[in-house]
Amino acid sequence: ELRAAVERGDIALRAREEAPRGDAAPVTRHSPGADRFEPMHGREEETVTIRHFVAAGRGVLLVVGEAGLGKTRLVRECARLAAGAGNPVLVGLSLDEDSGVPYGPFVDAWAHHRRATAASAETDPFLSFSPSGGSAQEDRLRLFQSVERAVEAIARQGSVCLVVEDLHWADQSSLQL
Repeated sequence: ELRAAVERGDIALRAREEAPRGDAAPVTRHSPGADRFEPMHGREEETVTIRHFVAAGRGVLLVVGEAGLGKTRLVRECARLAAGAGNPVLVGLSLDEDSGVPYGPFVDAWAHHRRATAASAETDPFLSFSPSGGSAQEDRLRLFQSVERAVEAIARQGSVCLVVEDLHWADQSSLQL
């Protein structure tokens, strides 16, 4: 559903003019309808887990499961709560492992974050990185360290919520990162 929305062009960055309602807040990138608060029904246990996770302000939340179980909706709720708590939210999409774009979902997440926050290109580890001319392993390590520093810089604003949608479709370099 999310991939189809991206391919149709239904997902686009848009400014949010009205003030957030309650603990809702805009996210850098969202799926259709994500700016509306839609209560979750029948997912009380998962919602409590997400609220505790966001309140803790650290850690990794991995949402996995079969297609059609509502993973995207759960992740959207987590991103909404994180943004509502004042935390930066970055969302990247894995379109398919054969796309030919190394680190695709991370490049996507930083691009949308940059546009939403007017951050300079120097803050984007994928735009500011240049290979050293050394080995591929050395350059990969330097890029990974650059991404780590970029996350730490964003984290000065609050705990970072980095969402990689459809990770199972990501290319090998993204999985390594």
